[in-house]
Amino acid sequence: MTPREIGRLAGRCAAASLLEGTWAIAEAARAKIHTIVKDFADGHVRAWQQLVEEVATGQTEQRRRYVPGAAFRPEFHRRQADELFESERWTESFWRYVVAGEVLLGEVYVPELKVAGLDVKPGAEKWFSAFLRWAREQQLQLELRPEFEEFQRVYGLRSKKFMHGKAEASMTDAVDARAAFQGLRALLQEVLGRSYGISLEAVQKRALVARSMLIEPSEVEAFERMNSEAQEVLVAARTQLRALLEQPAPGLPVEVATELERLTDRDRAVADESFASVMKETGDSLRDIWTRAQDLNTVLEEVIVEIASGPTGDGETE
Repeated sequence: MTPREIGRLAGRCAAASLLEGTWAIAEAARAKIHTIVKDFADGHVRAWQQLVEEVATGQTEQRRRYVPGAAFRPEFHRRQADELFESERWTESFWRYVVAGEVLLGEVYVPELKVAGLDVKPGAEKWFSAFLRWAREQQLQLELRPEFEEFQRVYGLRSKKFMHGKAEASMTDAVDARAAFQGLRALLQEVLGRSYGISLEAVQKRALVARSMLIEPSEVEAFERMNSEAQEVLVAARTQLRALLEQPAPGLPVEVATELERLTDRDRAVADESFASVMKETGDSLRDIWTRAQDLNTVLEEVIVEIASGPTGDGETE
């Protein structure tokens, strides 16, 4: 073998050893970072699922969870009314059921009807009367429906009989108020959905999309912790990589090392030139391997795909 061929062979052996070592260090670092990112993402998903469940079922007031709009407020009032009903606090329960219906109509549906020409500000004085006039003009015939008639009745009782301690509601009153809310919810879904394509589910979905755009301080802190942990992994991996690259002749077989030692100074210079040429060619591959290990964006993409695919790989999560 010529000195150039010996140098090139030594370069290939050293390059193979470096590539293998770099790949092992990079993949170990990437696996650790993947775990860190996955833990962060799983925690974020769990927190989001908990938020959605809490506001959708009325377990908490959506304003406390920074959910824009009033899409879930009726369920919060309904849940509060249910709890008051169970504790036999009829007056408070009655009031909450009526408020649930009032919010459902005035703060959820009425704003959606602006596209249909309804110019009513929710909560303003006589907004309910203004809505009724508009509904008659639109020939929605809500007042001919027993569900709406019953809600009007309990709505009137709330103001005329049970507010400010004028009188106490009975269990029957509370039962009526609960039925009135349930009837109103079904009626609005039917009539306004059929006439204007407005559904409570669509309004709620839009509210959740808006909420997903918000970033809370706790979320920022969690992300910063994740990034800090990932950087610690990369720093440790860089130290390992530096030690690998600083080896004088990494991974050379004994036979090749012996051939190099037998060369004269002049021939060794030729071999070293060939060796350096191979190592220079290997540099791009080493950089590619290391760049992939440090690419947190692709790790995050992989984690997102994993979460979206779920344990069965069919897009369903547990």
